[in-house]
Amino acid sequence: MKIISTLLAVLFIFSNVVAQTYPVGSRTVTFTDASRNNRGVSTQLFYPAASAGANTALAGGNASFPVVVFGHGYLIGTGSYQWLADSLAKNGYIVALPSTEGGILPSHGQFGNDLSFLSRYIISLNDSANSFLYGRVINKAAVGGHSMGGGSSFLAAAQNNGSIAALFNFAAAETVPSATNAAASVSVPSLIFSGSGDCIAPPTVQQAMYNGLSCGCCKFYINITGALHCQFANNNAICATGQLFSGCNNASISNSTVFQKTTSLLLPFLDYYLKGICIRGNVFDNTYNTITGVTKERSCAAFPACGILPVTLVSFTGVVNNGQAKLSWRTATELNIRNYSVEKSPDGITFNTLSNTAPRGNSGQGADYNATDALPFGGASYYRLKIMDNDGSYRYSDVLKLATAVKSFAITALYPNPVADVLTVQLQSDKRQTIDFTITDITGRRMLTQSEVVEKGSASRGIICRTLSAGTYVLEYHAKDDPSIHGTFRIIKNK
Repeated sequence: MKIISTLLAVLFIFSNVVAQTYPVGSRTVTFTDASRNNRGVSTQLFYPAASAGANTALAGGNASFPVVVFGHGYLIGTGSYQWLADSLAKNGYIVALPSTEGGILPSHGQFGNDLSFLSRYIISLNDSANSFLYGRVINKAAVGGHSMGGGSSFLAAAQNNGSIAALFNFAAAETVPSATNAAASVSVPSLIFSGSGDCIAPPTVQQAMYNGLSCGCCKFYINITGALHCQFANNNAICATGQLFSGCNNASISNSTVFQKTTSLLLPFLDYYLKGICIRGNVFDNTYNTITGVTKERSCAAFPACGILPVTLVSFTGVVNNGQAKLSWRTATELNIRNYSVEKSPDGITFNTLSNTAPRGNSGQGADYNATDALPFGGASYYRLKIMDNDGSYRYSDVLKLATAVKSFAITALYPNPVADVLTVQLQSDKRQTIDFTITDITGRRMLTQSEVVEKGSASRGIICRTLSAGTYVLEYHAKDDPSIHGTFRIIKNK
């Protein structure tokens, strides 16, 4: 059992690290979406900066930051959301506020596409040497919005483009196409805010959207007592006029109270899902359980408890050699460590376990470790180290990205091997093509064949091996229309 005083001391230190803030920089950029006839998406960017102001440099050091894309309300300028942009940017987020679809007849569908596009494109700037964000963007984004932008954030998240890892919105309005219907296709954790005094997009609208979220992900609904529609957007005369004519312009709480209640939940929510800071999930739970002046609803239990892991990770590095990824890590101290898991991903978002390693270090001493990925993804592979304590708590290392050879087709995992019934083959293809699999015995005699049509992207296929006798076999593969795509693997069949 860990000493309580030590735990409290470490939590205090960690809370100070999490609370580190940055000056806020800003710049206006027009990004071009080539997939939509070179549509220009004018965007106000806010980011952690070396010094506050327009067009200042990104914050020094090597810290990377996730992306938040936020959509404005109907006829509401992006300046009305600077309260949110400042709050997020100073806490280590790159915030994008697109100003598109600001006219009297906006296209909600196009606005949703703008939000989705920005979530992908800004992340891609991590790999652009010409960008001021080069090498400093975490491969995760959240999409959000207010009113029309809130509804459009559902349209964006429903596209499941791989970049969006979380959804949030304020007083979301129904859109065309329907945001409520789109909610059923959203597959990421979601945090939905509404105001009980809102008569423009009343809470029944957001409740329906919340109810429509059916992915099984964690979802949260917060209805702020007395809050009006426009209190999520600061100092906007057009919005206030709309409230006045709708008969609901008298607020019982202040804008600052709405902002405080919102950010008290939003910041730990994003820290947990975008930055992977486990303890911020516990902060979210504590705030959710104790916040007053709201009605609330959630679909999942409390976040996992975060123990303090008594290990010092000195390094986690890797190189690609002869088509294989060679990974290594070093610890300085180890105590009560259960396991190290190397996890692998094609996109830096969805990870699967590559290997497990038992700890070798002693109390007060560390050790060196190695792992090999014989089947990395084509183009790039992402790796992270999961460090598990004996009490079940864990944390992750930073994500390591290794550039690998671009391939038209690659097998990226083969398991279980030895196999009893079904051999799972994970694969990656850059186009739709047919792959023929053949299993031969050690004399070259063909035992079985199987053809699979694979689509562009990553997928898994199962090869039925239960009819084979126990022994050693060779799995061969080749593309039906491309003789350059071929390879072999040794497999062992259990009894």
